[in-house]
Amino acid sequence: MLDRIGRIIHDIQQGYRTGSKYKSDDPIIVQLYRGYRSSTKLFIQGRVLKKSLIKVTQNDKRWRNFINAIRRFESDEIAGARLKLNYFGQSFIREADSEGYFMVHKKVDVEPTEHPWEAIEAQLVETPYGKPAGDQFLGEVADLSAEAKIAVVTDIDDTILQTHVTSLFKLRALYHTLMDNAYTRLSFKGAPALYQALANGPEKGNASNPTFYLSRSPWNLYDMLEHFLDEKGFPKGPIFLRDVGLPYLRNPSEFGHKEGSILRLIADFPSLRFVLIGDSGEKDADIYHSVAKRHPDRIAAIIIRNVKNNRNAKRIQRMFSRLPAGLNYHLVKNSEEAALHLKKLGFINQQQFKQVQKEA
Repeated sequence: MLDRIGRIIHDIQQGYRTGSKYKSDDPIIVQLYRGYRSSTKLFIQGRVLKKSLIKVTQNDKRWRNFINAIRRFESDEIAGARLKLNYFGQSFIREADSEGYFMVHKKVDVEPTEHPWEAIEAQLVETPYGKPAGDQFLGEVADLSAEAKIAVVTDIDDTILQTHVTSLFKLRALYHTLMDNAYTRLSFKGAPALYQALANGPEKGNASNPTFYLSRSPWNLYDMLEHFLDEKGFPKGPIFLRDVGLPYLRNPSEFGHKEGSILRLIADFPSLRFVLIGDSGEKDADIYHSVAKRHPDRIAAIIIRNVKNNRNAKRIQRMFSRLPAGLNYHLVKNSEEAALHLKKLGFINQQQFKQVQKEA
């Protein structure tokens, strides 16, 4: 949905964009997205861009939010920039693709540390347009090499963030994307408490279970979504968005992005079982079911929030009812109902359930 909004905004800003060439003194940045390290693999993504002028405060007016939204989708990528990433003495050379993106997914040999988040450094080695290289940028990698009980993979849009993708012509979703910011966007009641309970587990209180956030949204919205999750009190975790690409693809292969991300996590964390959480507004149930059929022993539960009691929700309920007994697939109305199922499965305790009830 938000990829379509991105295309609309792109068309608007094309009217005043002056061209694709950059001046030699234009500031260039490396935006590093939150990554992770399993017992053997390092995974981190990022993008090389012309520096944006986005500034967000709690008291911003809607006109300021609109300007920031336009600037997010007006991102000027730096194709062909070369950079070096340094992580605990290990270096990786990458070249930004035509949209400015790069990725590292490599085996590393690093001892576990006491810190749940570790620093990774990116240094520009070579940039086009005569811009001098050498600038350094810092990112974060979640150290997930220690043992955990479960991992949570959750959709964002209309699962924890109210985006209203089922509204008429998706107009409400477009409005909130353009006119709101991380402070004014709303999460579903009880959702932060539910995810914190899953992260902490029923026995420990040290947030040992990782949470991964997955969305169809374009990377242009990364800063807003990261800020939203932190501001609303969700567990800190890697966020996986996608490159919408231009020209706009009317029928993108969604199984390629979401299912591929989950399958990569299953491979990188071979000892973990996963709780998959999504909503009925899109294809989350089908994607999760597809993953579960390939790895039935790795999926501990599937929770789908019913966005709207429409034809798709009823189809999902029928699909779940026809599955063999013992599979923990649940279509729920709210965070409280989700917490009840997860408590019965032993993933949260009674006290945590009551906290979700209180907030919901």
